[in-house]
Amino acid sequence: MKLYTIKENRLFGRAYAKGKSSPQKHIAVYMLPSKPKFKTKYGITVNKKLAGSVGRNRGKRLIREAYRALYPEIESTGKYYILIFVARTRLFNKNVKTGNVLSDMRTALRELGILPAEKI
Repeated sequence: MKLYTIKENRLFGRAYAKGKSSPQKHIAVYMLPSKPKFKTKYGITVNKKLAGSVGRNRGKRLIREAYRALYPEIESTGKYYILIFVARTRLFNKNVKTGNVLSDMRTALRELGILPAEKI
């Protein structure tokens, strides 16, 4: 399973400007549908004002691990997206674990219509 990251600044800008967003407790997610010939790509942004380098890297690692866990579900939809994950202040709390970020990410992706709604 290969995960594709966003490297072009224009894709970040396009997702912010034209995409849908879903803010959650620890992260905010921006989504833009992608063309069928491209795979789903993701990008992570963390503001320097939120934490020092160690905290920012830990935050990115938590987000990356949560995305890696959800990727098979995203891929099974058969559609492709550009996803931007933005770290929020509460992500840098010491007791935040991958499970917290994973539940926020799953909720955001459901709100954006990428994952199917939760069965009751």
